Amino acid sequence: MVIAAPPSTTPIPSLITHFINDMKFSIHPRSMLLVTTFATALALAGCGDKTLDFRNAEINNGKVYAGDSNTPFTGTLTNVSAGQILGSQSGFAKLVNVVNYDLPSATVGAMGLSSICDVHVEGGWLDGKAICKAPQSDTVRIEASFKDGTLDGDLIVYDDSDKEPFVTVTFKNGLPDGKQMLYSTKTHKLVYVNNWESGILNGEEMGYYADTGNLEVQVNRANGQYDGDLKVYAPDGKQVIHRVTYVTGKKQGPDDQYDAATGKQIGHADWENDQMNGVVKVWDVKGNVTKEVTYDRGVRQPTADEIAAQATADKQAQTDMEANYAKQKRDEAVANCIAELIDKNNPNAPRDGRVIQVRDEEKQAYRQQCEQAVPQASTP
Repeated sequence: MVIAAPPSTTPIPSLITHFINDMKFSIHPRSMLLVTTFATALALAGCGDKTLDFRNAEINNGKVYAGDSNTPFTGTLTNVSAGQILGSQSGFAKLVNVVNYDLPSATVGAMGLSSICDVHVEGGWLDGKAICKAPQSDTVRIEASFKDGTLDGDLIVYDDSDKEPFVTVTFKNGLPDGKQMLYSTKTHKLVYVNNWESGILNGEEMGYYADTGNLEVQVNRANGQYDGDLKVYAPDGKQVIHRVTYVTGKKQGPDDQYDAATGKQIGHADWENDQMNGVVKVWDVKGNVTKEVTYDRGVRQPTADEIAAQATADKQAQTDMEANYAKQKRDEAVANCIAELIDKNNPNAPRDGRVIQVRDEEKQAYRQQCEQAVPQASTP
């Protein structure tokens, strides 16, 4: 049972969908669920706000109801998993996709989707603050805000320590909007900055080395696609070690790589409409060409050495085939010669069907005679 957001045509990424489908309420025992929100429930009770444990809630057309009540619930919904309140949010799905792209090692656990939440509900819709904590713990993993059933406002995903942020971003009308910050869970340094406009990546992106915080990658996006120069920097954050140009998401033009220590060029290629086109060269740090290959609209062309090697191999294969054919013909001639000698020299020999029976030593003598008489194999 997932608390739905207002309808959206944006698909939920398989990572979140798999998590929701595999979720069983039995993994959260009653004692754990009660401990998770006990303090919150006491505080809310003192304020006169209604509370509803998710176990006692009914979801109908995406709205929350208390048991069999006909009136949508207003108050605080407790003990609901983060996966259930965020899984249907298309904007959160976009966020997860980008986090996984920027930091491939990120997991569902890193995004806090297994945490247990208390969230305010208004007229059946999620509306207000949501606080999600690790199971059987007071460690906050997610802080979010909803408005009319969709994410709206700041969203913070914390690391396991509850002290340092992992992801921060702002949502507007259910979609990420503004600057997204991604931090290393090991060093807690900023490792990536993205910029959203109504759920679409736009503007400059910056990546940083997790151990030093130095600049690692710099690129621009337009309408969600790379557009302009993509630069990768050496660990010092200053020396460019890779530069390639994108036009509306496709590589176009020169692609150059440089040695991090010396700054000397060690690679070059050219792209046309996202396909390699032209000569690709690789140099060692001394400037010697170690590889040179030509591409024609994405298809690798053989080098002169490869063409020569293939011609030699083809010629050898032809020679071997002709030699094998000549040997087969000579073997047939020797066999015919032996048969003729047996017939000629043993007219009265006992026969078994059409085969004349002769002693092995006699047959061997005939073979030696025929081997000398029949010319050696030669190609046609």
